[in-house]
Amino acid sequence: MEFRAVLAVMFVIIGISATLGIMELSSSFHVANYVEKGEYYPILVKDGLGQEVEISQFPSRIVSLAPSDTQILVSLGLGKYIIGVDCYSYQLLTELNQTSLIKNAHVITNIYPLNVTGVKLINPSIVVADAGLEGSDYNKLESADLKTFFVRGDLDVNFHQIEDDVMTTATVFNMVPHGEKVVSWMNEKVDQFSSNQTLGSMAYVLFLCQDYTFYTVGGNTFITNIMYHAGATNVFASQSGYPLDHISQLIEDNPDVIVFAEMYNASYTQHMIESMLNQYPALHNVTAFKQDRIYILDQGLPVSIINEPAPLSVYGIEIFHDIMEGTAPKVINQTWVESELNATLPVF
Repeated sequence: MEFRAVLAVMFVIIGISATLGIMELSSSFHVANYVEKGEYYPILVKDGLGQEVEISQFPSRIVSLAPSDTQILVSLGLGKYIIGVDCYSYQLLTELNQTSLIKNAHVITNIYPLNVTGVKLINPSIVVADAGLEGSDYNKLESADLKTFFVRGDLDVNFHQIEDDVMTTATVFNMVPHGEKVVSWMNEKVDQFSSNQTLGSMAYVLFLCQDYTFYTVGGNTFITNIMYHAGATNVFASQSGYPLDHISQLIEDNPDVIVFAEMYNASYTQHMIESMLNQYPALHNVTAFKQDRIYILDQGLPVSIINEPAPLSVYGIEIFHDIMEGTAPKVINQTWVESELNATLPVF
């Protein structure tokens, strides 16, 4: 999402290649031949930027630039054709213990700004990107003569649009039956996890800055839709996108629950919260602080589930629901997600 560009500069990516910004996972690889049954290509598909993209043949060398795109591609059974992924995608698949599904891939470490030269050198037949994250890179990718298909991604505002991304991607790769299975799986999980009652109000703090301003989510985001299904109302629903707010807004909106995405680690995040309380004593009157309903999402798998508009988002409903019910731990880590939710990325 848009705020990731702000966060990216705070991470040190190990193994960056000074020339290409690429870390190779395997020294050699073979991409299996695709056997097409019947006529399908060429096709025209409208992408997340509203452009008609011509696909002349099956794109057997795929580069994915966002974790949401990688989730969709892998769930469609296309992992063996992926020759390059962004570092956040590889981190996510590591957390899921599913890196074997992209064993032919290089990890592209230079994402913000995007190292188009490095992507070009991998020689992809298609680049799959997120319109909400990499839409601004369109001209650079086009100038490099890289065929790029943008899913809506972070422009999505609900599960229906996430499922549209799945089906549009499935159409590009002639995998519509697989796409239908992914969508069916998602709908089953949404029905299973969704609450039939409103449980209270929530504020989600994506990133708390040193000056105690913070990034959050507005009403027209898929994360707000996750809250809705979990029985929570977003106190910042009147805002748009991923706004930068001041603590005074948090005090005024008085949420029942506040969820913080982890910054660096849980101890540092807790330190920042305590410092914020000392700086703004009025926060002690906010319901979430008075009732000790403050939660931290581990920066690994829990944050990925909430923040990426893709199949795993369905587990975000259960995470937020358990938070609203008071049954989740104060620090939600990968171990809890694995043991309580059995969160796995489906592959069809």
